[in-house]
Amino acid sequence: MKKSKIYLGVIIAFLLITSCVKKELIANVDMSAKVNSWLMKQKTSKNSDKNIDILSENLDYSNFKIHKEINKCDLLIVSIKENLKSAKKLRHNSTLKLLLTLDKSGEIISANIVYYVPTKPETNDDLLLPEAIPNIFANKPVLNEGMFNFLSITGKLLYKFQYKNGNLYSDGFIKTKTENDNHTQLSTCMDWYLITTYYYSDGSSSQTSEYLGRTCNNNECGSLDYMNLLCQSNDIGGGGSSGNGDPDETPITTTEYVTETDTENETNSGDGEESASGPSNLTSFDIIQYNHKAELSYTTYFTGYTTLDEVHMYNTNIDNPQSSCISAEGYAGIRKLTTLAHSNTYQRLVSPFVKLYWNCDVNALFLYLNGGLVRSRQWFHSYSSIH
Repeated sequence: MKKSKIYLGVIIAFLLITSCVKKELIANVDMSAKVNSWLMKQKTSKNSDKNIDILSENLDYSNFKIHKEINKCDLLIVSIKENLKSAKKLRHNSTLKLLLTLDKSGEIISANIVYYVPTKPETNDDLLLPEAIPNIFANKPVLNEGMFNFLSITGKLLYKFQYKNGNLYSDGFIKTKTENDNHTQLSTCMDWYLITTYYYSDGSSSQTSEYLGRTCNNNECGSLDYMNLLCQSNDIGGGGSSGNGDPDETPITTTEYVTETDTENETNSGDGEESASGPSNLTSFDIIQYNHKAELSYTTYFTGYTTLDEVHMYNTNIDNPQSSCISAEGYAGIRKLTTLAHSNTYQRLVSPFVKLYWNCDVNALFLYLNGGLVRSRQWFHSYSSIH
């Protein structure tokens, strides 16, 4: 009887393990089919299609990971085999991942190759942590020091983020300026720039613009020395440019107008200082509604990636800045609200996301009709949101 129970236990354990393995294999196959189908739909019969094929052939689905609700999206991260890194002659101690953005229904919206290059020489500490890429999107500390290069699925550099001591140290974006060639009306030339912003611990920042070169008629190889894997000459996926270019360099510029509101009670509006020649408490007052506005300019490319170009923030204002109020002693009066000392800032997250900060002081002046009593109060108001 004991032997029968042992055998039965062994059989059950074997069936459970087999069942889990089968489920994992099915999940891997389903995910592989889904991602490969999406990648094939991005092909345009251009020279860059070779790079999409190579990417698809070198994806490792054995340990893919889905991170839920990271900055309004789900993130799917798939490992890329060492073969591609070797073929493209990338840093031997670097890491390659395919990052896909999913909507609420699980459909793929866009994808990027993440090429991580650690700052330090190769050590065990340079291994890319599983939470590193999601933390970039979630604006959390990134413990891997080094450069995170975000590429299109054909291998072009789109933007990069450098982290030091867990914080964002710099970000860089590729921008272009189009001009007509003077020699022929049929030739359109494009100047390429790398715009890099550095962020310092005291809250200040600086920006540099690096001229990368010029290409004409969408021929993006030439002598440009930036991370365009398509233009690298090697045995796999190279071969220069067909001259037709990639359709993802036909940008669409859009503008988003952000309007955010929040409310505040007079009784919980901070520890402002009071100067009173009359009653200091209110029993009747209007809720304070703050309005926060910003203007965001984006550029969207054919393959689905979007860059944030410009941010313009407007000062906070208040609905109904003048309203009636009643003091604790029953005096009727008028409350006048004014916003001043505005300090509006923003922080770039992974493109195209940005975190907006509105800060200001609020001055309240109370004019009581009984005896001409005057009271004033001032407090700090702040509001932030991610877009």
